Amino acid sequence: MRVNESSVLQGPLVRLVPYLREHVPQYHAWMQDPELLELTCSEPLSLNEEQANQASWHTDEGKLTFIICAAPPGQPFNDLTQGMAGDVNAFFTAWDAESDQPAEQAHAAEAPLLAEVELMVAEPSQRRRGLGKQAMLLFMQYVAERVPRVCAFCAKIGEDNAPSLRLFEALGFREHKRLTVFQQVELRLSLDAGVRARLHEGYVALGASEQPLAEAQAATKAAAEPDVVFASPFASLSLTEHPPPFGVGAAAPDDGEEQEQEPILHTLAQSDRQKAEDRLDRSHGLGYAHVHGQYQ
Repeated sequence: MRVNESSVLQGPLVRLVPYLREHVPQYHAWMQDPELLELTCSEPLSLNEEQANQASWHTDEGKLTFIICAAPPGQPFNDLTQGMAGDVNAFFTAWDAESDQPAEQAHAAEAPLLAEVELMVAEPSQRRRGLGKQAMLLFMQYVAERVPRVCAFCAKIGEDNAPSLRLFEALGFREHKRLTVFQQVELRLSLDAGVRARLHEGYVALGASEQPLAEAQAATKAAAEPDVVFASPFASLSLTEHPPPFGVGAAAPDDGEEQEQEPILHTLAQSDRQKAEDRLDRSHGLGYAHVHGQYQ
């Protein structure tokens, strides 16, 4: 989805950045791990296939994804792959609340949206640090604000995945129904006015912020650009032997030694999925959240 292609969300522990082409090599490496493949019901893809998925997700209006980075406030934006820890996603489906089923095609354009959310913390060193919960809170607030047609969130979690169930329950989700054939619990959170207010309050309490990606990158480049010293071409000339042109002068040398003119300092500030063949479809609706909640 293009809505977040230029957005960066910053919390105390995490930074959410758009899923970009430079993230694909690390994502591809994660998905070569047999454990992650098993837990996400996925098959290994080639790097080219993963790049194609990233490009597809970028333009798919039914999907929204951010890469989760373990990056506290103030960390530079010169490398958006630094601290990559996982991802957070939403799949949007036009929904008929009365039947609790996908809306008929004829009414899909005006129907409210159900957002199925997924969460994966793939880096073992970043698990059990609270990144997952914080990333999901930032993400849900973003969705609530930027995709106003969303009427509810849902998460499908394995019945035996107690840590993930606790995580989503702490965010306000409640059991909606059991998916016995998949051994899953579907949790829901209706996005009414009260929930929207609580999400916003939680976002503010964290001191979270949103910043345009290009602006953040430009600021990082400006701060990182070194001061470049240009010495005067007349610094070593004796004023008596070679008077500088156009009235440029300096104090007379002391004790017969030439006095260097102070150099001029210049600071140059240069402002400058369909993923994995749509992992959700291939897994019959299994989301990352229900297999990785134990890692949050």
